[in-house]
Amino acid sequence: MIPLFAAQIWVVVGEEFGLRGFALPRLQRLIGSLPAALVIGVLWAAWHLPMFFVPGAPQHGQSFWEFCYVITAWSIIMTALYNIAGASLIPTMLFHAASNGWGFVFNLPAATRPIELALYLPVVAVAVVALRTRGRGRNASSRRGTRGASRIEQFAKAPKAMFEGGRVEGGHAADEP
Repeated sequence: MIPLFAAQIWVVVGEEFGLRGFALPRLQRLIGSLPAALVIGVLWAAWHLPMFFVPGAPQHGQSFWEFCYVITAWSIIMTALYNIAGASLIPTMLFHAASNGWGFVFNLPAATRPIELALYLPVVAVAVVALRTRGRGRNASSRRGTRGASRIEQFAKAPKAMFEGGRVEGGHAADEP
């Protein structure tokens, strides 16, 4: 159990800093919360694709499309958690670790899989409502007023500004005065 816990810390921290710590705020500024959650869900599922071909991996032998559905549902839920918590990664890390741990500890019979998949629908519906009403994140309104830069240019400039001492404001990189 301790090796599982240690491995989960590594996986959860790495994936959450990359997906929701780095990519999510930038994507939300460009395309909004729900589309960003969907894009990250699909990318997250694709990230795991090689594991479907590794014997002994948790994904080996599973349906990739079911996995993609579940990961995208998690992404929507985690985006709502991230935004409602004021851009904190703590709730997303806890959800991610708990969900992974549940899958490892409680290996449910295949016959219950359709019920498990159906149970995501009401949870995702609540998360979508949260994203649409109050879970838009701190920077969602900054998508307006891009000062002429394309959204792709804004996305590309944001990391550079962070590392060169500039600031990211209103969805674009700005130099310090």
